[in-house]
Order: sequence, then C-alpha cells, then structure tokens
Amino acid sequence: MKKAVLTVLLAFIILSACACRAAEIVSSYPNTETIPWKIETVPVKKGVYHVYGAQRLTNNYKTIYPFGNYEKAVEQANMVLDGLSGDIPVYCYFVESSASHPVAKEFPEDSDVYLLLKEKLHVDRIDHLKYTTYEEFCRYFFTTDHHWKYEGYYQGYLDVLRMLKGEEEQALVPSGIAVFPFYFDGSYSRTINQDYSREYFAFYVFDPFPEYTSYVNGIKKHYDHLQEYLDGTYSTKPRFSHYAACFGGERGQIVFEGEQTGKGTLLIIGDSQTNPVKTLLIHHYDRIVFINLGHYYKESTGMGKPFSMSEIINEYHPDQILLMGCAGFIGSDQLININP
Repeated sequence: MKKAVLTVLLAFIILSACACRAAEIVSSYPNTETIPWKIETVPVKKGVYHVYGAQRLTNNYKTIYPFGNYEKAVEQANMVLDGLSGDIPVYCYFVESSASHPVAKEFPEDSDVYLLLKEKLHVDRIDHLKYTTYEEFCRYFFTTDHHWKYEGYYQGYLDVLRMLKGEEEQALVPSGIAVFPFYFDGSYSRTINQDYSREYFAFYVFDPFPEYTSYVNGIKKHYDHLQEYLDGTYSTKPRFSHYAACFGGERGQIVFEGEQTGKGTLLIIGDSQTNPVKTLLIHHYDRIVFINLGHYYKESTGMGKPFSMSEIINEYHPDQILLMGCAGFIGSDQLININP
C-alpha cells in the first residue's frame, strides 16, 4: 500500500531511458525561485546569508575560510603527492559551491580557490564544476545547502569520468527523476532552525542503478539508500538531512566492490560532495576506495587511526587517485590530515 501511495505522490518519476540524452531530461517540479536583477546577500546568521529577492540561503565565500588555509592544505598535499612511489596518476576535481565562488551578478568561471589549486597543486590533471550565471548555479545546488543536487552531481560525474577515463567511456544516462513529496531543508535551514525551503527533494533514476558490494570502515554493509527512498522508506521529520540519509553519510573509509572486471581500482580522497558521484563511478571500476580525512581517524565514524597514504596504496594498489571536494575539503583541516 505504501509503495502504491508513493507511486502516486512521485507521479513524474520516469522518462524514457534509452530514447533521450541527459541534456533533455528536465525537472518535473516547478522552479519556485525568482532570479533577482542584482544579486545581493543579506546576513541571517554567522556563515549563512539570504539571497535578496530569491528563496535561497547561501554561504558567503569571504567569510568561510581564510585564503591561507587553502595554501597550507595545498602545501601539505604536495608533500604527500610528491612522495608517491610508482607511476600512479593523480587527479583533482573541485566542486565550486558558494563557499568558494562569489555568488554575485557577474560569475567568473574560475574562483580564486580553483586558480590556486590549478597553479600549485601537484596533480596530473585538474577540473572543476563550471557555471557562469546565477541560473546555472541555482540548477546545480540546493537552495538551502552547499551540496549539489541531481543536475550538479550528474555534471560532476560526467566531468570526472571524462577526466579519468577519457571521452570514449560510455556514461550512465538517467532514465528519469524521482521527485519526493517533501521539501528539502538543508544545512543552512538547520543552522537558522527554520523550515525555509520550497524545493522538493529529488534525484536521478538509473535503470538499473550500478550494483556494488560495500564495506564501511571495514564492515560489510550497504551504503546508499536510493532504493529505500523509492520504496517509501524515508524520514518525514522536519529539516531532516535527506542528502546524507539517501546518498550515504560521512564515514572514514568506504570500499565499493563493483561488478566490472579489468576496469581497475580508483582511490578517492574527498568529502561528502562525492556521495552521489562515487555510486555512479563504480559502474566504471572494479573497486573504489573512498577516504574522508575528516572522519578516518575517528573511532565513531572512521577507522580509529591516522590515515596513511602509503598504507592505503600498499593494501589496495590503486590505478588512479582522485582528490575531490568543495571548499570545506580544502580550506578546513581535512586535507591537512593527509599523511605519507
């Protein structure tokens, strides 16, 4: 009965899988956000700003992390990357959220943080989520959260796939959009303790979803809960963190064993922006090893010991290494925890 009711509530879930390209898949719920003529941010609470004239909360990139934090993190990462033995290519994908991008009337394609990474981080290739208008920014990110929504993370998946596997690798194509009958109130809403959002929670559907076996901090357990959401198993509490619950929460180490053969092993070091992306990337690898440096050393959510790059490489023998995250990954103390 619950499943039948959910089907009615979702209503718009499936578009043709094979007959359309990703660019032709559009949102099946109304866009409630108006685009202001001049983009101005109004302080609401420390670290949270209201975009004047729009139903959107955001960061203000100048108030998040001092620029010196990014420089220090890059220096620490370079010390470890320069000491890698063997010939393992290293890549970086930076997610331009409002924590690093100046959300203003004019949108530069490259933020100052990305330009720093591009110039000084010792990687073989680097790319980032690109947008040059406020409309694009709104399409890619939740109205009340720094995380990216389905159009954003799917574009990130495509960018990363091209960078890692080349143009010839066939990407997964969404078959439709699952739209859920509740508003998504993200971390900014939780910070100001208000039901602020008028944006439905939604994600792309793939037919089928990539299959994998996962090990979370060394224990075999399922990671994402996409199917549970489709079956109607989700919380209805106000301001619930659906991004974490649906795509998988933050854990120190997650190992995905895929159903591919001969596709290699990818080591990802990053933050929660990777959550919906790595469950798509496993379609293209035998194994993905994910490390969250902010949780790895913790007893409750990690492995309970300091992270060692050489130890992970010796255990899993990755063919490629990907650094992936937003300003919080680079500018906070997460990347500082990377060790040889």
